[in-house]
Amino acid sequence: MKRSRLSYDEWKCIISKDIFGKTVNLELLNGYIGLIDIKALSKKDITQEQFNLAVETSHRLQRGMLSNISSFMEYTKMCYEMIKELRER
Repeated sequence: MKRSRLSYDEWKCIISKDIFGKTVNLELLNGYIGLIDIKALSKKDITQEQFNLAVETSHRLQRGMLSNISSFMEYTKMCYEMIKELRER
């Protein structure tokens, strides 16, 4: 799974968010797993640089982990199940 950090500009646009995450040491994943539910943004538009980054990221994903969609979907489902179990503890 890709590790991702939001830049300062991206964070300052977020008005309302829920964040949940934990560090796990499991067979599937050893590291941090988390979800960010972004509920509101302060501005509707993005810069050309942010747009270009999003397009480039999508191309990299298509060539990489998204080249096998069924495998990616299964991995994502397992990650969501892990988050669900962690939240219920």
